[in-house]
Amino acid sequence: MVSTMTDAALVFEGPAPDGPGTHVLLIGVSAYDHLMGGTDEKPDLANDMGQLASPAKSARALAEWFLTEFENADTPLQSLSLLISDPSPTPFSFPGNLSKPKVPPTATIGSVTAAIDGWLGRSAKSPDNMVVFFFAGHGVSSSDPLLFLQDFGARSFDKYATSVNLEDFLGGMRTMVPGKQLFLIDACRTTEKTSVELAGEHRGVGLVSAVDPTGTGRKLALQSVHHASTEFAVAYGTTDGVSLFTEALLRALRGGGAQPHLQWHVGTSGLEQALGAYVSRAAQKHSVIQVPERSRGQFFKISKPAKVDVPLHISLDRAEAWGHLDNMKARCATGISASLTHDPANPIEEWSCVVPLREHMVAAAFKQGAAYNHAAEVVMVAPPETVYTLTIQAGAVP
Repeated sequence: MVSTMTDAALVFEGPAPDGPGTHVLLIGVSAYDHLMGGTDEKPDLANDMGQLASPAKSARALAEWFLTEFENADTPLQSLSLLISDPSPTPFSFPGNLSKPKVPPTATIGSVTAAIDGWLGRSAKSPDNMVVFFFAGHGVSSSDPLLFLQDFGARSFDKYATSVNLEDFLGGMRTMVPGKQLFLIDACRTTEKTSVELAGEHRGVGLVSAVDPTGTGRKLALQSVHHASTEFAVAYGTTDGVSLFTEALLRALRGGGAQPHLQWHVGTSGLEQALGAYVSRAAQKHSVIQVPERSRGQFFKISKPAKVDVPLHISLDRAEAWGHLDNMKARCATGISASLTHDPANPIEEWSCVVPLREHMVAAAFKQGAAYNHAAEVVMVAPPETVYTLTIQAGAVP
């Protein structure tokens, strides 16, 4: 085997690079040279855009998942490339990594272009390959959706020269060899400020030139593109962790997007449903609105989780009964999957837990003398989430 580990962004190379496999490229841009707070701040082009907290963390978290949990017997992981722009660069390592941890290259247009070339070079060996592309950072939506890299604004006479034109990139990729292509875009799609300047303009670089597949015997690739938000809307991050989209993505890949007709693999349609459920719920928790969206929605399986864990959300049909609750348990054939002990100091209106895919008995027990009682109810828990309201009876337990 000829090693390709000279590729600066490559952090993992599988044992059979010439066979069918999955090739992953992850980009997280938290640091921007020329936006507010950058090392070479240019307020005239920043339009109030600044540094971001979650993209670098999101890319690292997703890389760790691929390297430790991804499972697809048809297309096992064969390579993973990682580019991170972070104000405080640190080496990347993961459990079981025997090689020396290294600091990933920054996500400038030059390093991203080089990483794309390496990624496509490895994945072009078989049409049975699957590729995964993830981007987290600033983005805008105009006549062309753009993804901003670390050096956005480096050129005075074309500040968009170091941004990625997503539609051009997707169009070029569809003519490439790998037959299954998953794109995960964790960026805003707003039109305000900078993007207003782009109306009717064609900006950014496509990274990949489309080729004519005529005569090659190849079909155009299957693509599934998952955006963190709807068009013209904001995607939210956090100050101390991954973004809302990446948090939902990881939960979906760990079982929330599993589909029965795919033998409980997470498929692209299951991923879409899970992202819709999880992002919307997380946004509501943060008192914001964010709804993910899918485009180029073709269907293929992604990964098979070791176990299918599903969020379970329990409410009571008598909301006032929460104040008299003692405990609640969700029990399956193997024992108690989750339990809650009521804390009066932290009142709730819904109990959320994560339990295995299977039938559960959910029972609520009330404090002695409370004017409520409950007979255990059967709840079938299935992806992407199960929302259930318990029927509470009036009157104390005899």
